[in-house]
Amino acid sequence: MARSGFLALLFAALVAFVPGVAAADTLRVGLSTRAGPFDFAIAPAADQTLAVRAAYETLVRSAPGGGYRNGLAARWTTSRDGLVWTFQLQPGRRFASGRAVDAKAVIFTLDRLRAIGRGNASMLNDLIASAQPAGTNAVRLRLTHPSPALLALLSDRMTSIIDPSIANRIRGDRWGSQWLATRTAGSGRFQLQPGSQRGIHILTQQPYWQPLKGDPRPSAGGFDRLIYREIVDPTVRRLALEKGEIDIAFLLPSQEQKRLQRSRRGVLHRAPILAFNNLAFNLQSKAMQDVRLRRAIGHAIDVEGIIRYIRGGTALGFAGPVPPSMPGHATGRRFAYNLAMARRLAAQSHKTGRPLRFIYPGVSPETDTIAQYIQATLKPLGLDVRIERLSVPAYLDRMSRGSYDMVLQGAVIDFNDPSAIMNAWFEPTRAGISNPARYSNPKVTALIRQSEREMNPARRRQLIEQAARLTHADVPYVYLSQTVMTIAARPNIKGITIDPFDALNLPVGQMQRGK
Repeated sequence: MARSGFLALLFAALVAFVPGVAAADTLRVGLSTRAGPFDFAIAPAADQTLAVRAAYETLVRSAPGGGYRNGLAARWTTSRDGLVWTFQLQPGRRFASGRAVDAKAVIFTLDRLRAIGRGNASMLNDLIASAQPAGTNAVRLRLTHPSPALLALLSDRMTSIIDPSIANRIRGDRWGSQWLATRTAGSGRFQLQPGSQRGIHILTQQPYWQPLKGDPRPSAGGFDRLIYREIVDPTVRRLALEKGEIDIAFLLPSQEQKRLQRSRRGVLHRAPILAFNNLAFNLQSKAMQDVRLRRAIGHAIDVEGIIRYIRGGTALGFAGPVPPSMPGHATGRRFAYNLAMARRLAAQSHKTGRPLRFIYPGVSPETDTIAQYIQATLKPLGLDVRIERLSVPAYLDRMSRGSYDMVLQGAVIDFNDPSAIMNAWFEPTRAGISNPARYSNPKVTALIRQSEREMNPARRRQLIEQAARLTHADVPYVYLSQTVMTIAARPNIKGITIDPFDALNLPVGQMQRGK
């Protein structure tokens, strides 16, 4: 038995035989990537923090059918001009430390995010002029301009409310990022146990947690301990599920899903989520300057073939940039697969003659196959594509530096608002990981800025559609697919649902082990 598996079993056995301690029912989850850092403000990818989602709560939450519902905030009001928002906190909420969740905690969290300023926090920097207490259990936010995206931002995992006492835990670490990288300090139902073994992350119930107002009480016979194991190899992850070593396996590629179905030792739960795959062109690279060449590449890629034969139906066609669940999606457009047109455009375009550097993250056999397919399908266009399979840290570093001509982009959208896409993929100040095309168009930027302030839904939709049409003409991306999220589970695990707006947050409070 692997050392990590032995340690997990040993932990459970020790608890089971301690006098007076009942053996808790443990949910065991297999992760597809290395976990951490656990600080939402600095973690570049959503799946890095999956293991600690149950340790935190946000002010508001996305509602299953759209819109927003209460989280730590029981209710909220806004001024007529949309510049002042007041959030009334639910009484009696406590962090795992026992400290009250109050206005000071919310203000500390928002100030911290704005000071760190990474990712979506940069949007908060531009939006929030001040955050002040309106009593012990209420917070008043003054905005620099009206924003239709405020509630969406406050539902993002990034804005999970943090215990302010962590700021004093480490000398010289004012905002506690070093401390939070390996620990939790939230008000959620669970807390990460200190000293977890490498690759194994154990969470237990925190003593002060109660269901949020309006939520059902946790299911009788539910789980009171969570163990997340890092099992990066998808075949090993699938075998661990079949053997009963784990209860849930995240992000199995289509080949492993088919093997699991044949074994009948697991159940697949599926739903489309806000995660997308695109081919991004580095527009700052001389090799990708000619829009005719970018269009030629778009027409040469058989997207339906990728979805059907490589991704095994675990994806949907995506006519970007805005998905159907968001305002402004009506302008979506995909390249028609047309090899004759692709060859004609490529022949007319200016090519540098040097090999094209195509980077992608080596996270699964599917990404390997997609990269190899793109390499092969562009060869008849006279393009010598050199693919580079990179580890996730190396991949992110290369995107940050712009050292590539093309990149296979995997984008997980954090909240259900078009600004989550438009302010990332097309924002010149976020060139790199968020905007791998390194796209910049002043007209598009101006339209996006207007849409950020427009509270009239119809007018806002028009602005987004106009910006999208301009980006279609510029071809910074070839939109490939929208991911259908699959959670593979043991047949006796009940109550699994997938929130399309928060897909990596397991509903552990409503899950239980059936017979």
